[in-house]
Amino acid sequence: MFGEPNLRRRAVSHQASFGVVRKRGYTLDQDVKLFFALGNTMHDAAIVTIDCKVYFDGARPEPLIQTLYRGKQVKAWGGPNQGTREVAGEAWRPYLATSASPEHVSGHSTFGGAGARIMKLATGGDGFGYVAVVKAGKFRREKGPAEDVELKLETFSVVARDMGASRLYGGIHFWSADEAGQLMGRAAAEKVWVKVDRLASGGVR
Repeated sequence: MFGEPNLRRRAVSHQASFGVVRKRGYTLDQDVKLFFALGNTMHDAAIVTIDCKVYFDGARPEPLIQTLYRGKQVKAWGGPNQGTREVAGEAWRPYLATSASPEHVSGHSTFGGAGARIMKLATGGDGFGYVAVVKAGKFRREKGPAEDVELKLETFSVVARDMGASRLYGGIHFWSADEAGQLMGRAAAEKVWVKVDRLASGGVR
């Protein structure tokens, strides 16, 4: 969960956050408050995610589908550049590699919900206005895309939604893990913000 790919994702997240404060022309004090809140929110999101995973110890879609549909044909992703086709249930595999961590809750959903909520609280709005470009031929598991694809992430809420959805479409989480993760992430962010806002205003801990 905290390996090199996740470090890269966090780097991109912080780069996007710097873009947010630059657009708004924040002062140093505002920057410190926002990034202090964001960092602590991500820290707490990690704690509650792992706590839930250990407590529920839920199975991922891959072993469940392979067990429940053993001996049956299912329509699924056939592998790189094969699209959707009929496969044996026991041979079903997700588009994304299944993590060794338990299924419930989705870490991406929790981090997404937490990040979106703390950014909305810190900036006073949902506007993000971030544009990401997927260059032609840069898909890792398939040929494509045929041409550059521009992804417009207009709001923090859209980012959180898409973070969770990517785990569902990738076949490594269930809807319940996304929904619960999003709710839990938002709740963590709100608790962090109360404390950060109090500290920034000169209040006691």
